Amino acid sequence: MTHPILYIHPDTDMMLREIIPMSLPALINRLSEPVMGRFHDEWTENEIRAARIVLLDVHWDLSLRSAVRLSQQVKRINPRATVIAGGLSATLFAPQLLRDSPIDYVIRGDGEIPLLRLVDAVLHGKPADQVPNVVSRAFTSPNWYALTSEDLSAGNFRDISWFPSLEKGLAKVHRYSHGKVYPVHPFLMTYRGCPMGCEDCYGGCQKQPWLFRRGWVLRAPEKVKEDLAAWSDDPDMRFVNVWHDFISVLEPSYAEEVLDRTYDLDVYFSFFRLPTGRGHQARPEGVPLNPDGTLAPDISEFRLVTNRGVELLTNAFRGGRILFSLDQYHNTTDKLPDIGKLIECIQQAMAAKRFEVWLGYLKRVALRSPEYAKALDVVVKETGCTPFRWDMCMKDGPWPNEDGLGKEEDYQECLRNPRPFFFFNRLCRAAVQVNRYAPAIMPTLTKLHRRYLK
Repeated sequence: MTHPILYIHPDTDMMLREIIPMSLPALINRLSEPVMGRFHDEWTENEIRAARIVLLDVHWDLSLRSAVRLSQQVKRINPRATVIAGGLSATLFAPQLLRDSPIDYVIRGDGEIPLLRLVDAVLHGKPADQVPNVVSRAFTSPNWYALTSEDLSAGNFRDISWFPSLEKGLAKVHRYSHGKVYPVHPFLMTYRGCPMGCEDCYGGCQKQPWLFRRGWVLRAPEKVKEDLAAWSDDPDMRFVNVWHDFISVLEPSYAEEVLDRTYDLDVYFSFFRLPTGRGHQARPEGVPLNPDGTLAPDISEFRLVTNRGVELLTNAFRGGRILFSLDQYHNTTDKLPDIGKLIECIQQAMAAKRFEVWLGYLKRVALRSPEYAKALDVVVKETGCTPFRWDMCMKDGPWPNEDGLGKEEDYQECLRNPRPFFFFNRLCRAAVQVNRYAPAIMPTLTKLHRRYLK
């Protein structure tokens, strides 16, 4: 069966083959014409010849070299096919991609409405020069589209049936996860951009206006809750990834609405900063209350107050991994939170006895800041949580200028070094296979991994 639109996911050399941009399903599911999704190494020449449009996501800079090569292959096989690229790195490096590859159009910024209109223009022979956010060798559209809360809320982030091999691969990853959570679909979309102002982050509210000409955009909580409920009821889904922390950075009512029930899912949840807000008083079993409902003062030695955000999270999911940050800004600075409160939150999460609890930190900061290094040591010793070197698998930049474009030297560096985490990713792939076939030895490997992370 042939399709007029072929989507190809470039090679990213990430931890797992099945990692795709989290907003991709919502963009593809808006299109009225059928789409066939393929990985970079599984398409056929007949599929290329039959396609009128080939879509490439160039979201991560790791995709750049592969995307250029794929566009050249597509045009060699079918010169009449229209190649469209979009994503964060396509936004940054649009001039370079149009210069160095036969890509016909680049969609910069948010793609929800521009992709829909551009596909319509190409398929029906309409001019594309007025389609928002579109750049080609011949023109730069004078119009710009910025995502709205309504458009984000209307997106279908669940359906991936248009990408059969991805769907099949994900079913295996989930089936053999054995309580582990891997960074693959489903991703829970709560907002685009971020209300936090971390300087070293594309999603931070300082960079969003440069790249997308807007601030951060919130998705309706009822839609988020619908996604969780659907995945909870899906026998092929064992876990969900929450990379957009809606507990510590949004109004408490948002988390209260989304997490007001228990989901049959494990979770990966990364706290961007220390969650605040006290919950109910936790009364040790058998300890009576005063007539006014307060706890008696003679039992003050107990930890009596819970953090409401941690409580909501641990009550809503059956297990998984919770990542805290030794930083007020999501592992981007040396600004420490209240260490006593951080210890309380970590201990509360560990008390549930169903979650791996990790503490993200920056080794480069620990090496230059004795205070930071001491705080790390104190928290790990006090709680027994696992320290995680954030800068072992994350790197800075490339960063946009005020026009939302990247530097030529950054582009060239991305092409020279498309696999900066080669050994880390292969270690992770090996761990996934060990967990699949011999999950009983994973606790031992986790201990060794913990030593390596230090």
